[in-house]
Amino acid sequence: MTIDFAPPPPENHGFRRNSLRWFLRFYQRLRPEVVPELRSRVLPSYLVILGAGQGATQEQRDAFREALESWIHEFGLPHSADMIGEATLTLLIPAKTERQVFGWDSFRGSMKAMKREGSHVSDQRTYFPPFTFQRPGWIPAEESLEAAERRLKRDFERALSRQSRIWREVDRNSSNLWALWKRDREHVRHIRWLAYKQACPDFSLHQIVKRSRRSIRTVQRGLDSAAECLLLPQECIRKAQPGRKPRPL
Repeated sequence: MTIDFAPPPPENHGFRRNSLRWFLRFYQRLRPEVVPELRSRVLPSYLVILGAGQGATQEQRDAFREALESWIHEFGLPHSADMIGEATLTLLIPAKTERQVFGWDSFRGSMKAMKREGSHVSDQRTYFPPFTFQRPGWIPAEESLEAAERRLKRDFERALSRQSRIWREVDRNSSNLWALWKRDREHVRHIRWLAYKQACPDFSLHQIVKRSRRSIRTVQRGLDSAAECLLLPQECIRKAQPGRKPRPL
């Protein structure tokens, strides 16, 4: 199966993305090796693309995509554009601790640590890619100095506007993660059940029923709802193998 790069509808984007972040939180508690494996298997090809910039070849892009798809498939993660976004965010943020976590939790943890230490806001550049702007300077043979100034100001304002939208989205979602839990704990519980299934293939539906004290019908509906939210096809939900000893949680 290939990754679906199409983003969800704008009205559902924040809800889906924060649902995915809850899913990844639960998942990495059960499979802490998921992030180190992402870095070891996907980061080399991603660094090649970052270094080449716009000059990256199709072969280099395909190598990155294949490595990412392989990692997603092996760990049973959602095949979605949001999952790609979380994976690339994780690759962009340097691993500073032995316990490696997904990018959003790493970013939030860094911000909390800086706040406790009384660090200034300007120090956050260490944890988030800096904003840079670059365009060709004055080209005397093609334009006047005044035209060059107008062009550079216009291009700078456009670049800053695009980056500002990204920053505002990050700021908005940082609070929505907990707002989702407060508003719809049942949904977050369904997400946790799905994380159990995907992280531990030997974790059966009946075990979730026993632990959650819900009916098997309720659990199945919850799993289906969570999978639909995360754009995880039904055929990608892992099934427990008969005769295998369940993994402790």
